[in-house]
Amino acid sequence: MGFMRSSSGLSIEDEEDIRDIQEVSMTRFQNEKEIETKVYAESKNDAFPVIGSRVRRGPDWVWDNQDHHGPGTVVGHSEDDFKVWVTWDFDNMTTVYRYGLGAYDVIVTDEPRTLKPGKTMAVGCRVKPGRDARMLDAIWSDIAFSTQGVVIRKGSQKAHASFVYQTACAGRMASVEITAMAKMVDMK
Repeated sequence: MGFMRSSSGLSIEDEEDIRDIQEVSMTRFQNEKEIETKVYAESKNDAFPVIGSRVRRGPDWVWDNQDHHGPGTVVGHSEDDFKVWVTWDFDNMTTVYRYGLGAYDVIVTDEPRTLKPGKTMAVGCRVKPGRDARMLDAIWSDIAFSTQGVVIRKGSQKAHASFVYQTACAGRMASVEITAMAKMVDMK
């Protein structure tokens, strides 16, 4: 019994295989896009380290050598449970790890982000606004060129950074966090 051929010259089984491959590829592509949007989610839960925090393996680490014994950067928070997304410096891989409820795969460290040659900016870099940064309001213009921030999201031309500064108001000190989008200059 011979194979049935379609008008394209392929067997019906081959055409079905091609359709299956296309369907699997499209599903995988959609899943990757969904993961990308989840990675950069930011939780308001104070138990999480802020996006841009530097981390190393913690006391409950069970992930072999995924970190290559080096530091990484928190790039997002899980919306459903106590997990954080970390991008490792060594290979730029991003994976989710437990952070809270008695399990700490990673712990916060105070190591600055170092970039590979050719890279100019990444989540976790300590930065200050560039000269052409938008002045958001009067408060921002007073602190813009003296405040250090941390990149929390990076685009192709601009980066979102979180800036925290101290201000004295009525004789009391207060911390204010500003999240702004501006061209950034790495402070190195």
